[in-house]
Amino acid sequence: MDHEHAVKLPHAWETRHVIPRGEVATWRRFYPDTLRAMSRIGGPGSLGGGMQNLSGMESGIYGSGVIPPPLSPVSWWDAEYGAFQDLTKLVPAIANNDAVAVLNDQVTTNHILNTGLTDRPLLKTSAVNGHSAVQFDGTNDILGASFTLADPMTLFLLIRTDTWVSGDEFVAHGNVAIYYAVSTPTIKSFPGTGTGNANNDLSVGAWGILCYRYSGADSSLRTLRVNAGTGILAGSGSSNMAGVGLGGETGAFAAFSIARAAVYNTALSNTDETTVRDAFNTRYAIF
Repeated sequence: MDHEHAVKLPHAWETRHVIPRGEVATWRRFYPDTLRAMSRIGGPGSLGGGMQNLSGMESGIYGSGVIPPPLSPVSWWDAEYGAFQDLTKLVPAIANNDAVAVLNDQVTTNHILNTGLTDRPLLKTSAVNGHSAVQFDGTNDILGASFTLADPMTLFLLIRTDTWVSGDEFVAHGNVAIYYAVSTPTIKSFPGTGTGNANNDLSVGAWGILCYRYSGADSSLRTLRVNAGTGILAGSGSSNMAGVGLGGETGAFAAFSIARAAVYNTALSNTDETTVRDAFNTRYAIF
């Protein structure tokens, strides 16, 4: 794909589904005795409204050591807590190779999903230091949702590049994409028009914490950083993201895995970015 003149195509997630928020009775019916299964549920309306400000009892239900990303992201998603095999969220994805239809937003209703049946990614257990991840095959797997993001915003992703193919996109929405660059395996940002800049801090097959700080209006606020790297100015252009799409698009699907993502409706300062990155690393021990 020519990322300098890209035109994004409709995705399967553009058909929005209204997903019930009152799910406590369902979980009590299907999982009365299994804390492990209950720990995967999460999501708004489920046993205390997600994992924000949990009481001691709720923390026990969700499992020990499960805390949200710091600094109050507007949305966040986790492969271990809120992955489902069906759009009605009656069947959690908890076993290895379960197909994932929905990743629940743990703050509000920005659930990323796939309305198709044959192009869903797979859950991989113990994929990253004992934690689960969602694996995209690079052929047609996608998950995504359209929702309002502020300008500027900051996106965090815990990802592994499984196979590098030039031009393949692992995050894309509207005319904004993060993708594999055309030279030695690197990650590049495409802000809709103009050119992108590459960051080569993440090797193929390695896990990394990617921070993408982006503004369509102010290019000086754009940075792309992996782990504790120095980061780079993330390209020119003027488009905005209007949601989160994982997996790519027709002709540019990427093979990668993701364990957690979080989005902030502000351009985080370098200090705040470090705070969030360190919290990710505390959970997943990446570097």
